[in-house]
Amino acid sequence: MTEYKFKTKPYQHQKDIFEKIRDLPEFALLMEQGTGKSKVIIDNFAYLYKKGSIDAVLIVAPNGVHRNWINEELPKHLPNDIEYESMFWENQKSKNKSFKSEFLQLIQSPKLAILTTNIESFRVDNAYFNFLTFCTRRNVMMVVDESARIKNPKAQQTKNVVKLGNYCLYRRILTGTPVTHSPFDLYSQFEFLNKAIIDHSSFYSFKNYFGIFEKKTNWGSNRQYDELKDYRNLDELKTLIDPHSYRITKDECLDLPKKIYSKRYFALSKKQTDLYNNIKEDFIIKLENEPEVSVPMALTRMMKLQQVTSNFVALDDSKYKQVGDENPRLDTLLDIIKDTPKDESIIVWCRFTFDIETICECLQNEQISFCRYDGKTKANERSQNLLDFQEKKCRVFVANPATAAEGLNLYVANNVIYYSNSFKLGERQQSEDRCHRIGQDKNVLYYDLVAENTLDFKIIQILINKQELANLITGDNIKEWL
Repeated sequence: MTEYKFKTKPYQHQKDIFEKIRDLPEFALLMEQGTGKSKVIIDNFAYLYKKGSIDAVLIVAPNGVHRNWINEELPKHLPNDIEYESMFWENQKSKNKSFKSEFLQLIQSPKLAILTTNIESFRVDNAYFNFLTFCTRRNVMMVVDESARIKNPKAQQTKNVVKLGNYCLYRRILTGTPVTHSPFDLYSQFEFLNKAIIDHSSFYSFKNYFGIFEKKTNWGSNRQYDELKDYRNLDELKTLIDPHSYRITKDECLDLPKKIYSKRYFALSKKQTDLYNNIKEDFIIKLENEPEVSVPMALTRMMKLQQVTSNFVALDDSKYKQVGDENPRLDTLLDIIKDTPKDESIIVWCRFTFDIETICECLQNEQISFCRYDGKTKANERSQNLLDFQEKKCRVFVANPATAAEGLNLYVANNVIYYSNSFKLGERQQSEDRCHRIGQDKNVLYYDLVAENTLDFKIIQILINKQELANLITGDNIKEWL
């Protein structure tokens, strides 16, 4: 075939790894978040499709990330001359007639067929059966994004992912943190790629070769168990996986931009969706009856919609009411925090007090150290919390841009998550610059959480493009925003 033409110009490290892996049946991209591993994979399967080696791709990713592949990464990086059909798997819709029809159409498509799903779907028998049908009817590359989620060989989702990999022509795993707790985390990830890589027929054999165990007896009973005392032969383990993996961090990518923006999509719960649509419809009716709606009133209505996507509504007495038991925005935030290397600090910016209190409660339950900095933080506590974060005594800094966007030095962090955005451009720019400033010697990764089919996307795009939201809303175009 002719030389592959990239749609978006690769950085040097991306080009190097593409050249290395493009024809290999299995490979592990152990690339830190923000180093562009999604682009490498898209170029890889586009190359194989053009070559005639595959005609389909199955991408398994954390919830929300699988949507990002279709909404953001494919339009950005897949060459324009490749025709493709894509869909993301939704368990709650899988028995609907229209969904089944869409899935069947994907399987039968003459174009490149791309299916994305979250890792949790592999716990569901019906979902696994459909994935198996997809992989046996097409010539598939299977990609497991954030593959540390299949580290537990006893988990049903791990077993099914590994089993399905046997039906795919090409396999890839992507993660910046392949080892989250111990070297044993590598077993299932490389078993999915090819069991011959790790050269052990069972997890028991693998564990006992690379670990030193001592027999112990439970107090009060005669039951014995193996207690891990130490690891061994780790140089040999590294030698086994090195030919089949590539590791790079953001700091090693000298040609990366200093600011890296990423969106993380999620779907609202049914209760949130119903309430969001009701508020939106009421606003549209008001617009039809009163065409001269003021900008402040429009922004207030937009804020109410924004609050619903954070799973709450504000009551008249300055209190909040939770919409439902599910909070997909919070779940998405927690996934990002858990996927970030544990030695890296994180800033979480929130517009609403409800968001801050919800996040702090969640982090406390998850035993993740954090500092709070907003209007409800007392003056003497603010200085101590700031110092604790700067000295890395706490890992996550949860703050409100209206309180903390100006003057603070937060360059200890190079991961920033916008849980909810203010409408004010100044607050966005100031908050971005708290860690992107003199003293910061690393690339900074900015995440924006996006509720699908809501105002989130437009608001974020305007802020990133350095435009003032209030200046773009007029009495004529409010409906377009909704």
